[in-house]
Amino acid sequence: MIDHPIHRRIRAGVLGISAIAWLALLSAPAAREYCSLPGTSVFWTTVDPDQLAAMAKRWGLMLTAMMSPMLIAPLYFVYLQSFSQIRAWLMGVCAMGFAMAWAAAGAVLAVGEFALKERFPGGWGPLVVIGTLALIWQASPWKKACLNRCHRQLPLAAFGSAAYRDAFRFGFVHGFWCVGSCWLNMLMPMLLPAGHIVGMMAASALAFCERLERGAIPAWKLRGFRTAYYYLGWIRRARAGATTTSHTPQRVQF
Repeated sequence: MIDHPIHRRIRAGVLGISAIAWLALLSAPAAREYCSLPGTSVFWTTVDPDQLAAMAKRWGLMLTAMMSPMLIAPLYFVYLQSFSQIRAWLMGVCAMGFAMAWAAAGAVLAVGEFALKERFPGGWGPLVVIGTLALIWQASPWKKACLNRCHRQLPLAAFGSAAYRDAFRFGFVHGFWCVGSCWLNMLMPMLLPAGHIVGMMAASALAFCERLERGAIPAWKLRGFRTAYYYLGWIRRARAGATTTSHTPQRVQF
């Protein structure tokens, strides 16, 4: 486990931002429908720009809550690879690239959600199908290939516009492979008839835990759940003041 003070500060800051976003979602009116779009053509033909802007704002808040923890490792890498004078700016640019990748994916997921609700209004069929596909994808070698790419560290220039370009590219590429890993897990809670926030929390927790696993040769294997079990056990021991090196999950990397 990385136990460097800077890593702890980045981790605390990112998780704090995520927690604030979750609190904002939970305290908002109609929070249960926060990530769900109306599945009727009437909505899309009568919606005004202000309503679309409000939806985009809610989606941004949801992505901040869910995906911020995935930025801990990339931001730490940018911190280590940059000079102090521009370090904060490069970390912000990296986060911007990551956010743009997920913003584009969010628009596609929203269209997919609308299409499924329009085609199967009020039905459980799309949820069952997407849930089954998500479980298969969770165990597939292609999912592991995406997770392996999420651990790639691209070279970063040290000076000038090249440094900002490389930081943005690093964040965007990381976000791209994060989308490839998590897109079905993101779509499934959006199709729930209720409890969207709880579903999104579960999807975010699973994405965070599977990201802690070490890279490996892609193969068929259900991943994420066992790591979540180990991680929760480690947290319990840490709170009890009994955490030692031998207690740290060996399958987990931070």
